[in-house]
Amino acid sequence: MDNTAELEAIIRKMLPALNLRPENFRLEPGLLDRARERGKPLVMAITGVGQVLAFVGRCEAADPDSAASQAAGRALAAMSKAAREACHHLIVSWEDAADKLFAAAFVLGEECTPEARIAWSWAPPEAWPEAMIDLTRAAPEDLLDEQIAQIRLLLASRGELPDFEPRLTRATQLAGLALRSLGAENVMPPPRLGATAPEGKWDTWLEACERAVDDELRRVRGRARRDKIGVIMPAQSGPLSGMRVFLSYARSEAAGMAARLYDALSQAGAETWFDQAQPLQKEWLDVGLADRIAACDVYLMCASDEFLERAGYATQELAWAIGHYGKGARIRRMLIVTEPATILPTVVSDWPRIEIDEENTDRLRELLVARLTMPAPTIVLPERPPVTTAERPSIEPGGELELVTLRARIRHVERMLQLTVEKVVACASSDNSGEAVAARAEFRAAGEGLDWDMTLRDFDRWPDDAMIRACRWFIASGRAVAGVRRPLSGNLDDPDPIDDDIAFLITSPTAFLAWPTVPGWGDNERRLLLRYQTGLLRLLKQLLARGLYGGLLDVPSATLDAWLDRIDSRRRQCVDALVGMRMQNLLGWQGERPAWDSLYRTWLDLLDELGRGPWIQDVPSFARLIVSAHEKEIAALAAEASWIYQEVGRLAWRLLDLPYGGSIIRVCASTSSDPAVIAEIEVGSPREQMLHLSLGQASAPAVALSWRGFGSDGDHLAAVPEALRQRFTRSSI
Repeated sequence: MDNTAELEAIIRKMLPALNLRPENFRLEPGLLDRARERGKPLVMAITGVGQVLAFVGRCEAADPDSAASQAAGRALAAMSKAAREACHHLIVSWEDAADKLFAAAFVLGEECTPEARIAWSWAPPEAWPEAMIDLTRAAPEDLLDEQIAQIRLLLASRGELPDFEPRLTRATQLAGLALRSLGAENVMPPPRLGATAPEGKWDTWLEACERAVDDELRRVRGRARRDKIGVIMPAQSGPLSGMRVFLSYARSEAAGMAARLYDALSQAGAETWFDQAQPLQKEWLDVGLADRIAACDVYLMCASDEFLERAGYATQELAWAIGHYGKGARIRRMLIVTEPATILPTVVSDWPRIEIDEENTDRLRELLVARLTMPAPTIVLPERPPVTTAERPSIEPGGELELVTLRARIRHVERMLQLTVEKVVACASSDNSGEAVAARAEFRAAGEGLDWDMTLRDFDRWPDDAMIRACRWFIASGRAVAGVRRPLSGNLDDPDPIDDDIAFLITSPTAFLAWPTVPGWGDNERRLLLRYQTGLLRLLKQLLARGLYGGLLDVPSATLDAWLDRIDSRRRQCVDALVGMRMQNLLGWQGERPAWDSLYRTWLDLLDELGRGPWIQDVPSFARLIVSAHEKEIAALAAEASWIYQEVGRLAWRLLDLPYGGSIIRVCASTSSDPAVIAEIEVGSPREQMLHLSLGQASAPAVALSWRGFGSDGDHLAAVPEALRQRFTRSSI
């Protein structure tokens, strides 16, 4: 009996525990039957040598827990020493005496042994050590509704549940995961009220959460969960009656501090612009909110590290407010509400502010009224914002790529995507958890295959390709911070040399601000790398301040103290640069454009999806084989053309020569599926054989593959799969 499809479903359920999306995972039909015939464990890579799936056949253990350990031992014994050393996550599967399939996922420790079990098939994902949602059971929208319904039930019976607070925390986390799986941000704040808090406060918290969720879903999906959003209307009279306030905040604060500020201002009678209460119309976003900010009396900045480090729409609102203040607009007051220790940009250093902590958070209305009814202080703004020195040469819409450079870029991008922010945080959060152990091993081997020592040393002699330089900066800086709490080796007697990189991050100017704009690397990518570094510096400060620096034991205490004294200054320089980019209009606000690496991943998914679907019957085998043999290179080529399109706003294409069957084939990727445009691009190509991949935008996006010089010419047009179509917007194709 071939139950490969059943195993595929089991593994898909577990992949989110490995930070992998389940929809792209496939097993070949008949795989288990062939494994049984061989009579020995079947071992295969999932996404690379670091993540492995093994089927070991029958296990006779009395219970699944014992069988999981037994099966993991058999799987590891079947792997070579090199494979075990390279593996960080192992999913092992087996069947019992009744032919029932089971699977469990492990993090492997330093000795290539199972360090921690992070997921298993005989319990729902909600019960795993790190709670997950089951994307194979229901659509994310339904899972989100389930968790919000569960939150309501918990609140209704909170007085009767001894474990109310941990259950509510988990339900909130699962709702956040459902939001993330929809492409939205997690706007569900952790509950901070106790079970004995008044019912009205819990009602306000839940209403703020649902309002934030609806607004976030409207942003990313075009529709909210509910037809109507409950809104607390301003009081008819109060000490702030007649005052217009523009409330600016980061999305992560929508149901937290921003919601509390809105409630306090409304109770005081202010007319508050709060986009949770006034859903933004598309036409407003098309032209921006500068005029609406100028028409208010007060710009209130709900400042947080997230607000400034993201350098998203909230900082665009800050730039508009600064641009209108004192220039004939109605706006007369600037006010910051922030938590203590938040790093604020220099441009707002003289603004009046209210610092909120646990002791005065219930006095928001009183504090706001006191501040906003006193005479407005005069604020002196700098004559010009902090500037970047990056060159911005024009980018040609067409051109050729070198295969060697492109392959080097692919290797660097894939390594960067592997070493996520979450893995840095895991290393900083724990000494010996399974995730921390696995992440440290990955960071320690970060430079393998990249011809690089994994440090920031000699960065000025790195390859010219800006994407490669950016990837190295991302990897090296993340690796350095990941090694602070505990050496990457895991052994305090075997430290890794990270002190030079830590010193560089804290004491040296941010060099990539001056890197010129080139295809694949521009101001948006500069912003992403800058905000990553800002977040790393914040995490680094927390580690140093708490004495968690086992990876820096050889550094003198005086040096550590000096670093701690300087780190906020470096954070402020980064924040100044982020705000300065907004003030110079270097960043757009009409949706966040995907970066090169995001486009690359989307094209890889697209080629994989089409390779299993419509192309199988309608595209000749030679064309499919060429695409299959060079899937990564073609995806990177298409990403380059897509990136240029969104940068220059017109047709873009790139050409690449690829080896195939003893000859050289020219491949073209373009952002038009118009045959006339394709023919014009191909005119003058010296290659007789040519493939052309294009993504066009007509009534609906479609991928076109055309070929010539293979004995016959032809073309095929395939609709973009729905799940991927949503990732290709007008600004990203």
